[in-house]
This record gives sequence, structure tokens and C-alpha cells, in this order.
Amino acid sequence: MVRVEPTAVVFDLDGVLVDSEAIWAAAEEATVTRLGGEYTPELRAALHGRGARDGGWIVAELLRRDDGDAIGNEVLDHALAALEREARPVDGADELVADLRGRIPIAVCSNSSRDLVETALRGAGLGAFDAIVAAEDVAQAKPAPDPYVEACRRLGVPPGRAAAVEDSPAGVASAKAAGMLVIGLDATGEIRLDGADVVIRSLRELEFANPQP
Repeated sequence: MVRVEPTAVVFDLDGVLVDSEAIWAAAEEATVTRLGGEYTPELRAALHGRGARDGGWIVAELLRRDDGDAIGNEVLDHALAALEREARPVDGADELVADLRGRIPIAVCSNSSRDLVETALRGAGLGAFDAIVAAEDVAQAKPAPDPYVEACRRLGVPPGRAAAVEDSPAGVASAKAAGMLVIGLDATGEIRLDGADVVIRSLRELEFANPQP
């Protein structure tokens, strides 16, 4: 069990709160294949945690195209349709969020659009958060620190007193650059989260104590 005492907790969405990695992979593969590309493990790793906006341009660069926004929108459309039907909470996420709600301020910080974030949370039955920071809320997405800095601002907590829970290298880099305590979630044991302060295999390993005054 990992016990921490942050003043606030900010969660990534995909793979941390919502078990949506397979949904995103299917959306990315359908788009890349339609465009004549190959959805390799290396490409999947490069897209992990980047969101549709940045991911579209990663694919465009790989395929030597100039329509990254359109590619990102196509991936997003596939993912939104699937999330409406298939979103499920990550193991332990619903219990952890329920334990924290009303006790410690909690937020979601994602590179995805607000529409997608809200659809995923609703589909997974995770309820309301004190703040949501989505792609359109910041100038630069993860791995830049902007999303986590904004999440802490909305919660009214200095980043140095807040914890982030992340499952991608881009997300870990973002939260670390913001000055937060970073908890890396590596459910498969296959992701390098070297920048995290601590790495866990399951949300059930986490215990958030009430912060000291």
C-alpha cells in the first residue's frame, strides 16, 4: 500500500480512471489503416497519452500528410461512439473516487476534448469532479505542464501540494514539470514511467490520507 497526503489529487482520464485504452487503439487503428498506414506497436506507443489533437499530427507526419486536424477528428469520432457504449472504470477507480469525493479536492486532466472527457466519465459512471481540464482549456497539451498547472489553479491548490496519477510518459512529464507529486500507474508492467515519484500496478495500492493542516 502506498500512502500519500496531498492537498488535492488530479487524475489522468484514459487508462487511469476509464478503461479506454482498447477503445483508443481500435479508433487509431481504424483511421491509420483507412489512410493506408500500418498501426504498429511503435506507433501505438507514440500515440499513448497524446490525445486526438496531437495524435492526428503524429500520424500525419508519419504518413507524410498535412491534414493532422482531420485525422485527429476521425479518431475522436470513432472513440466517442465507442465510449458511449463501452466505457468502464479502471479497476478500483470508482471506489477511490468515491472515497476522495468531498474529502480531498479532485480533478481530471486530459489531452482529450471536454466532450470526450464528459462522455467517458458518464459512461463509466464516475460522477462529478471538482474540476475538469480538457484539450481546449490550455494552449499546450501534455507533455507541457499547462494542463496540470491549470487543474491545480482551478482547485485552488499549489502544484507542489497536489498529486497527479498518470499512466503515460507524456502525462508523467507534464505533471512533473508542473511541480507535482507524480504517481505512475503501470497496470501491465510494460510502460516506462521513469519520471514518476512512485509507480504502482493498481489503484487499489493507493491510500490518500487527509492532508495535514
